[in-house]
Amino acid sequence: MASFALIVILSVIGFISAYPSPEGYSSAFNFPFVTKEQWGGREARTSTPLNHPVQFVVIHHSYIPGVCLSRDECARSMRSMQNFHMNSNGWSDIGYNFAVGGEGSVYEGRGWDAVGAHAAGYNSNSIGIVLIGDFVSNLPPAVQMQTTQELIAAGVRLGYIRPNYMLIGHRQVSATECPGTRLFNEITNWNNFVRSEHPFPFCSRECWKGSPPTDTRPITKPVPYVVIHHTAIPGACNTSSQCMQDMRSMQNYHNSMGWGDIGYHFCVGSEGVAYQGRGWNVIGIHAIQANNYSIGICLIGDWRYEAPPAVQLATTKALIKEGVRQGVLSPTYKVIGHNQVMATECPGTALYQHISTWDNFQPGTVDFTKYFDKIKKT
Repeated sequence: MASFALIVILSVIGFISAYPSPEGYSSAFNFPFVTKEQWGGREARTSTPLNHPVQFVVIHHSYIPGVCLSRDECARSMRSMQNFHMNSNGWSDIGYNFAVGGEGSVYEGRGWDAVGAHAAGYNSNSIGIVLIGDFVSNLPPAVQMQTTQELIAAGVRLGYIRPNYMLIGHRQVSATECPGTRLFNEITNWNNFVRSEHPFPFCSRECWKGSPPTDTRPITKPVPYVVIHHTAIPGACNTSSQCMQDMRSMQNYHNSMGWGDIGYHFCVGSEGVAYQGRGWNVIGIHAIQANNYSIGICLIGDWRYEAPPAVQLATTKALIKEGVRQGVLSPTYKVIGHNQVMATECPGTALYQHISTWDNFQPGTVDFTKYFDKIKKT
């Protein structure tokens, strides 16, 4: 009996030791790991669970504090950043999931399991890693960059990061110099770096896991109209994970009606991310007679009684501007609401009143059949 009890105890100890405790993380990784407790971090006020595996890894630099080259110095930098984020920004914790010091150690921030506060629109589907230091003009120490790449590889190995993850710099999803020009130029050579052509947060079909389209009829360019919509249902999405789910839900519904894809060219979430629907090159199904002559942009949410958040409106305007820059939209394009083409409440009264103040807005009902028949006769 005593022998059996001893075997059970040893088995339990072996089972527990197979899963590294926070204090034992350093032995689980190929790099020095400093837990939050070890660098003197405060407990988070609140925490939102992060769904795994994430699609994005976002690289930052701290700018201030500068590069730290010892454990004590880096620990002070971590406490300084956490105090600023919690006391000045009012966040629940330090914003980053992890930090990497100039001496090559990883410092635990929010860790693998909590949503960060480091890249608006991407927080709920990313791991945010900050390299402590100012890397506008200088590269980080080689060991700091090597450890960062090893941390990402560990995240993939442990199932926290997708094997086909997308690596981006903070400046690609926000108006900022971060992670510094020298560091940004360096990460463009790292595995899985994604070159974004959009001056605003953008999520491709691959990003939100859209199914392949069956309707790919090309649209004639330049396109003269932009038609603005709202979803009404689903309601506003404030996180990228929820917006991605809404995109899949809309695509499934539109496919059930035989449309061959989601009807809109693009959608924009309340967190300010533009989601690729049919994209710039394909005819949409969103406004009947206007389909052949317009780009349909849908602002996810019900905007009958209140206007969308400022960031959602700003991304919509930036998306239109990008369409002109790419030569898809005519420089003399006109913006209209869905209700100017069809008998519908869409895009909602509050949103319609807002777009009526935009540049290139065309008031009144637009009869596309008569309009384009007239063009064909001239």
